[in-house]
Amino acid sequence: MIEQIAEICEEFRIVTLNRQIKIVQKLLKSNKIIDIAILGQFKSGKSSFINSLVERTLLPTGVIPVTSVITRISYSENEYAEVIFESGSKKKIQLVEISQYIDESCNPENKKKVELVDIFLPSLKKYRGIRLVDTPGMGSYFKHNTETTMDWSPEAGISILDISAERPLSENEITLLKDLMNYSPKIIILLTKTDIFSDKQINEIKGYIRESLQKEFDIDFTLFEYSIHRETETYRSIIEKVLIEPLVTNIDTEFQKIIEHKIKNLIKETVNYLDIAYQASLKAESERERIKIKIIDEKLNYDFIFKEVRLISNSYTGQTRESLVNKLEKFKLDLIKKLNNEYKSSSSDWRGNLWKLTRIFEEWSKNILQSELFSISDSYHYEFIENLKTAKNHFTHFLRDFRERLTQNISTVLGISLKLEEWEIPIGEIKQPDIRIGRSFDFHLDLIWFLFPMFIFRNIFVNHFRKQILTLIETNLYRMASDYTARINKEIINIERFTINQIKDELDTIGNVILSKDNNSSMILEKINALLEMIKKSTQNN
Repeated sequence: MIEQIAEICEEFRIVTLNRQIKIVQKLLKSNKIIDIAILGQFKSGKSSFINSLVERTLLPTGVIPVTSVITRISYSENEYAEVIFESGSKKKIQLVEISQYIDESCNPENKKKVELVDIFLPSLKKYRGIRLVDTPGMGSYFKHNTETTMDWSPEAGISILDISAERPLSENEITLLKDLMNYSPKIIILLTKTDIFSDKQINEIKGYIRESLQKEFDIDFTLFEYSIHRETETYRSIIEKVLIEPLVTNIDTEFQKIIEHKIKNLIKETVNYLDIAYQASLKAESERERIKIKIIDEKLNYDFIFKEVRLISNSYTGQTRESLVNKLEKFKLDLIKKLNNEYKSSSSDWRGNLWKLTRIFEEWSKNILQSELFSISDSYHYEFIENLKTAKNHFTHFLRDFRERLTQNISTVLGISLKLEEWEIPIGEIKQPDIRIGRSFDFHLDLIWFLFPMFIFRNIFVNHFRKQILTLIETNLYRMASDYTARINKEIINIERFTINQIKDELDTIGNVILSKDNNSSMILEKINALLEMIKKSTQNN
């Protein structure tokens, strides 16, 4: 089945389906391992959940986004981990080394070019045939993390959508669910951090999630609760009994269901494009170019769209810095007041010569500024990246308008009601601010500390340090604004590129199927009927 689909897509140059075809081909050559992917927003508790489920602290966790690489955990007789690099090379490592490759702080923006990390544990014998997959968080602002998850999601066999009880069900999670339904026959909702709320509140949250999903999808999704702090054994036991054990017992059947689900979706999308080719084939060859021009009209022309997208991008990147400076300026007075009070309290206990006093002040100022600015960054994260979110929404609407116009034109010209899948624009995260503390003196005065007896000069230097607090605050607030600006604008440009690439692939595919030299109507109809027959037989077998 998949080879037939691949041949058809190659014949008609349907480039938009290449990724999905390769994934299914890879799965068919694999050892029938079912990947259970844990997906969701950043800081929803995915890594903590997996650590708890396997009863080992394997994956790094933290209050800021940590995981940057796809990490898979499965059974093996021997305990070890293996790093697979984008180049195809592999490296065996000890479990204690894992963080060096998957932790965002140790491998920022995946500079080590790690494709994924496999962890093998003898203790997971009851999970034989199953692989738990930890994915980078989405909806936060390291674009490479979100892209990694979006790129990998078509490979998921079973999908677990992790929703934190702190922020139940966002628009991003609804969009992700729509995407996952194309690839996974079984999607489970995992409500984590349930210990934060009372039983009554959790029941209200569960009711809200179920009602919202029922309204959106008309599906009653299985919903598990989980907490790593309360009733963990009970939650783990339920998941193993209801989800893991049936999968392990019926591994061949469940694997087949996953493959069939992915192929069915591929067939439907292939048929969509073949319908266009069929309708075009009914026209004379000389007419097809005119049909293409009518469908891909002036406002869908690639050059026109490129200019529109570039204008959108430029309008947002030009606003970023001013917006951030204004937002951060609001914190300046409170920071000055707080740091001066803290300095007054802390400096009274500082002892030592000038050199030692200088080091104490520099260490104190770095620590307290890191703490305060990290807190501001974390608490006002979404406010600071508001320009990025707005840009993403603008591009999302632009893509939606493009697709609606494209499908409308196809319907008007060829009489086909074409269903195109939604595109989810990946948007990344912004790191915590980079705090830097300069020298306390214009030259190394502290190196001649022995010339300044502190019982005489201590108050002079203590006042000197205090006066530097304002400069340190201003410098780091502006540096924070610059850091955010650079990263946000980089993400906006990445969104621009993503938008252009998606549109280009779609226009190329539509143009290819209309102008294909093999546009023989009876032959195309044969292929469409053969594909539909595949779905029919597959449904009957199930």
